[in-house]
Amino acid sequence: MTDRRRNRGARANGHAEAVSVPPSHRAIDESFLDRTIEIFQTRTDRPLTREDAREMIENVTGFFRILGEWNQAEQESRDSDPAEE
Repeated sequence: MTDRRRNRGARANGHAEAVSVPPSHRAIDESFLDRTIEIFQTRTDRPLTREDAREMIENVTGFFRILGEWNQAEQESRDSDPAEE
């Protein structure tokens, strides 16, 4: 698994690589934060804040990013070892 933040800059082939921006540095629309609070507030007695909502969004996003990375690694493993089919 590669860390995109570690691999900033140009690739070996000379093409520029997209720089990954950490989720905490991305702008999140306030209405999205409010909707997240609305959805999750029904599951807790503690009043949720926009910071809580931002963390929830980051956690869910990170979860699906990891699943995608695992899936990609699995596909690459299958593609490199045809005996596993």
